[in-house]
Amino acid sequence: MTRLLIDGRGTKPRALPPAASGPGRRLGGGALLMAGALLTGGLNYLYSLALIRLLPAPEFAKVASLNSLLLIAGTVAAATIPWVVAREVSNSTARSARRRRAVSFALVASVSGGMLAAAVIALLQLRYTDPALLVLSGTAGVAIFVSSVAAGQLQGEQRFGRLVVFRLLEVTVKVATGLVLAYVTRSAVAGIAGFAVAAVGCALYGLWLVRAELSRPTLQAALGRDLWRHAAGIGSVQGAVALLQATDVIVLGLTVGNTTAVAGYQAMQVIGRTPVFLAGAVAIAVFPRLSREADTRRAWTLFRRSLRTYLIAAGALTLIIGLFPPGIARLIFPASYGVHHHLLLPVALAGFAAGLLTLLATWCQATDRYRLVLSLLGAGVLLTATVLAPMAADITRTAWATAGCLYALSAALWLLARGRQDRP
Repeated sequence: MTRLLIDGRGTKPRALPPAASGPGRRLGGGALLMAGALLTGGLNYLYSLALIRLLPAPEFAKVASLNSLLLIAGTVAAATIPWVVAREVSNSTARSARRRRAVSFALVASVSGGMLAAAVIALLQLRYTDPALLVLSGTAGVAIFVSSVAAGQLQGEQRFGRLVVFRLLEVTVKVATGLVLAYVTRSAVAGIAGFAVAAVGCALYGLWLVRAELSRPTLQAALGRDLWRHAAGIGSVQGAVALLQATDVIVLGLTVGNTTAVAGYQAMQVIGRTPVFLAGAVAIAVFPRLSREADTRRAWTLFRRSLRTYLIAAGALTLIIGLFPPGIARLIFPASYGVHHHLLLPVALAGFAAGLLTLLATWCQATDRYRLVLSLLGAGVLLTATVLAPMAADITRTAWATAGCLYALSAALWLLARGRQDRP
């Protein structure tokens, strides 16, 4: 059956292209992406646990610190470029001028964003990181952004099965490369090298996937004001969310340094931040549908259903993590990391709140509400950093304070989203 929508410029209703078919459609995008997120997240966590075993604590702390920055870059890239492309692809036909313009824009924007991310990472880590790590992390940052072009097209077409395979390929290459190099070198370079090799390979494969839609980048595509506006808005909000989720690690790195206690806290986060990956999967599945829904009340109903899915799945996962047996934790984490089992509960609660922030930000991004949300999140970053800095030497207080700040900001963002959901 033909579906209709009102396009963003207020023109008459027009036909929407048929939804993608295949396994992803039969199973449901949200369920498939959540399963893929659990699998990729599981591989990432096993990878981190293996690095904990293979690397000395100071070396792992370097990897964890750079991974936090690359996660911010990846979060921004995963929303800024793909979500803008997904919005255009879901409202256009195959190989149309609008779609080619969107993909061309995405290539220009991704290269520019990747270079900016690489520069920011270098500035933040210049005092603490070896030159080799800076080069590898910069390469990974650029490649992460470029790979987002294909992710956006697959997301807009609702080809979620292919998107899951795309992401699984990246994490598989990263794990295989990183573990081999870590076993041989026992240095932080190995962990970041795996990230860089995987990101570059995924970027090249992604460009091959979109080759049919990829026309020569033109000045018109590069200067498309509406696309840049959406990219800037989505990227700013998503970047603020990612920065907020990593504020505790950044504050600890700047105030305490790469100590054994900080490495132990980061090791606990390997498990505790699992709900963030679930939230990201739900957000990817629901965003194209939210962005093309002309009726705001129907969009809000769809968002509430997605939020309920996250609350049930992530709530159960948070409970399991919080009740993790101490004996198993001691078997997983080496004693040299100074890991304390009691950190698991606050870290798990913080992970649940961080995922909730991701979904609430998704609603605001899909409905083009950027400025007020960005102001709220920016204030949240400053507030969280101000609260955490004086207590950074006490890891336990830092863990609980981080969770408290994330829940307070989640409540504020919920009130903002709920209060404006009936606005046309």
